Amino acid sequence: MQYVSTMNWERAEQIWQEMVRVKSDIDKDYKRRNLFLGITAGIWVANIIDVLFFTSDKGAGDIFGYNKSLFEIKSGNKEIMLTVKLNF
Repeated sequence: MQYVSTMNWERAEQIWQEMVRVKSDIDKDYKRRNLFLGITAGIWVANIIDVLFFTSDKGAGDIFGYNKSLFEIKSGNKEIMLTVKLNF
């Protein structure tokens, strides 16, 4: 609004240079944000790969805590029963 409403050429040039500087700062921040987002995603993927393939200690069960005996399906005469075991 200031740029459009100014009547002085020197003031208009000063406002224009401010606008160019702010646009440049915004572009740098956008690139920096995308760079750090990519680095973060890369580190996260590297950690997941490390846990899945290179960690020798898998814990007591599955590495994600899934217990295969948690769900049990039984079938009988015209019945199917799903049992869920919960440890509290």
